Amino acid sequence: MQDYKALARQWRPQSFQYFVGQQHAITALQQSLKRKSVHHAHLLTGTRGVGKTSLARVLAKGLSCIKGVTDVPCEQCEHCKAIEQGNYVDLIEIDAASKTKVEDTKELLNQVHYPPVQGRYKIYLIDEVHSLSANSFNALLKTLEEPPEHIKFILATTDPQKLPITIQSRCIQLHLQQLTEADIAKQLEKILTDRSTTFSHQAMMTLAEAANGSMRDAISLLEQAIALCKESIDDELIDNMLGRAPKADIKSLVHSIHNNAKEKISEHLGKIEKNQLNYHTVIDQMITYLYQVTQQQVLSTGNEANKTDTDDKRFGEEQVQLYIQQLIKAKGELDLYPDQPMGFNLTVLRMMAFKLEQTSLAELIKQQPLPIMQETNETLPRQSNTKNESTVATIINGASKGAIVNHPTQETTTAHKSNNNPKVPTQTTREVTQPTNSQVYTSANNHEDHWNQLKNSNECRGMISQILATAIAPNNLDDNNWEIRIDSSLSNLATPTFEQKIEAICLKTLKRTIKISLTCANTDQAKEKPIGPGDNHTKKEKSTITKKTETHNKKLDHFINTLEAEPLE
Repeated sequence: MQDYKALARQWRPQSFQYFVGQQHAITALQQSLKRKSVHHAHLLTGTRGVGKTSLARVLAKGLSCIKGVTDVPCEQCEHCKAIEQGNYVDLIEIDAASKTKVEDTKELLNQVHYPPVQGRYKIYLIDEVHSLSANSFNALLKTLEEPPEHIKFILATTDPQKLPITIQSRCIQLHLQQLTEADIAKQLEKILTDRSTTFSHQAMMTLAEAANGSMRDAISLLEQAIALCKESIDDELIDNMLGRAPKADIKSLVHSIHNNAKEKISEHLGKIEKNQLNYHTVIDQMITYLYQVTQQQVLSTGNEANKTDTDDKRFGEEQVQLYIQQLIKAKGELDLYPDQPMGFNLTVLRMMAFKLEQTSLAELIKQQPLPIMQETNETLPRQSNTKNESTVATIINGASKGAIVNHPTQETTTAHKSNNNPKVPTQTTREVTQPTNSQVYTSANNHEDHWNQLKNSNECRGMISQILATAIAPNNLDDNNWEIRIDSSLSNLATPTFEQKIEAICLKTLKRTIKISLTCANTDQAKEKPIGPGDNHTKKEKSTITKKTETHNKKLDHFINTLEAEPLE
């Protein structure tokens, strides 16, 4: 019975044409062999399993083939077969990881001056060369710079940063890149087709993704899958082998977190723990899915296989970024918890708790202290002296509690002048236009749906969405001046900043230039009520409003006089 050879060894490239990827390095070596101008030292760098040793052996074949130096080795001559079998006497392979001492390097250099036994060159292939000691590098410098004519050096390493710059400068460096998932999957499919094994394309893509750019790792995983399968290699077998969750489950879990579907979340968490999945892998899958979502949202690009559906468009761009940051932070802290299931479950609960779009923004604004001149166009001058700061702060707090929060909207401009200084700035409030009973709704057909279009626009998010959700539509949608009446609980949002934002959304969504004015619905209703002889309740309201206005004016005058007073000694 012949000994079994691993798939990675069976499918090792024996000529330049069998390599997958690395076209830049292959082209450089082929051109050098064609011109018979091969440098005496090559440095091959790259991560594991990308073809460094295989490329070095094929280069040795091109230099040692009996037919002469060629970029297409015959693979039939005695030298080519000996190199393929690993017993060619003039190809000396050295594992630098096991021979790091300077004595080993000196022993190697003592044999350099002897000519080759069979071929035209004596080739030294030093693998993992970064493992050599500093003294070994120093001993190698002179020979590496000016070797005998019959000597060729091929150095290979996965960590070129550890090599001294003096070594790198004496070599031609060829960096082998990580292979793409498509190239790896194509090679795996070729291997299975040769073995007459049925498979699914998605399973091969999953293996290619898990290989992380390494062809040797991918073939090793494929060999493990072949050992596990009975008839064919499908998605379920690969997911179970790698400890991954199905992509449909990852998508459902993320959507359940976003929608606070507690029952579905509990079901997914129980399923992950029951199947003993790798929690680091599951977090990576969630990050990958959210990356595909944000790539489609922001750039509108992505592979056809990774296109997001309409449900994914419900995620806000900022919310997706927050989810990604939470998962990245959780991945680094997962091993700090008593066990990984607890850490993953807490991460999911944290993602449920922090939602940018579901936070009550109006309540957050109410908790912040309000400035006394919130609605003014001009700010009061600040005195340079510091002795009255505590007194001024006390007056500001007192005035803001009694005057500004309950201050009704005024229709005119009120000027407060001081006896000592006539240059006191005026307080200007927003002018409110009240609809009259004679106004008639005469919207054209093309403008009737503009209000609904504005409210349902994807541009309306966060505070803007809360403002428009409870707002009363303007009376005349044909007019380019819209007066939007908002709920009294959101009165703090009636600022010029939000008016400008809504105007920008109107221009982008409706293709119309509209002037927006935000007013409080309760205040407008109070103004719309006619005051007649029998309407005592409305008279009381007007009397209360007048008293509050007078109280506010008195406190504001007192505040201004205090600012202008002489500093206390």
